[in-house]
Amino acid sequence: MCLYDKDTGYQTKFTINSLTPEQKAVYEKYGKKQLVYSQVTELLGYVNGNIVLTLDNVKLTSTEQLVFGGGNQGVVNGSTSVIVESTNGRINELYAGGNQASVNFDSSLVVNGGVITSAFGGGNMGEIVGDTEVIINNSTTKIDTLYAGGNQAPISNTSLTIRGGTFTTVFGGGNQGAVLG
Repeated sequence: MCLYDKDTGYQTKFTINSLTPEQKAVYEKYGKKQLVYSQVTELLGYVNGNIVLTLDNVKLTSTEQLVFGGGNQGVVNGSTSVIVESTNGRINELYAGGNQASVNFDSSLVVNGGVITSAFGGGNMGEIVGDTEVIINNSTTKIDTLYAGGNQAPISNTSLTIRGGTFTTVFGGGNQGAVLG
């Protein structure tokens, strides 16, 4: 889980009790749908800079179990990077990019362990203006469907490296999103 606070900067690992009252209110309101937050995002609708989201032994308790490295509708004027060390349970959908918002540089997804239904190097409906890089490192990783690109959004170029794991289906491109490079 990653929240952004203008005073303390990114916090990539936290418990609900360690959050400021402002962060806790956002988490309780948006927790399962919005992983990145700042007052600037609320006011301007975008994030300037890079986002790094690390999941290590995280258990998602929402029924949707969605993870986005980018914004929901807020554009990221930088790169996004999602690193999954391990999961406690299954992640249904994992995106290195945003939900409906674009990432204006590159995205990367590194999976070192865990159980994932669908993993995407790009975004859901938000395009990646740059390139994606997807690296799967561990033989204990289980991913049903892996896409180096996005779901319904275009991407420039994709790179996919698999060093272990169990997969049902692997695509070097996107689901319904074009690879333009």
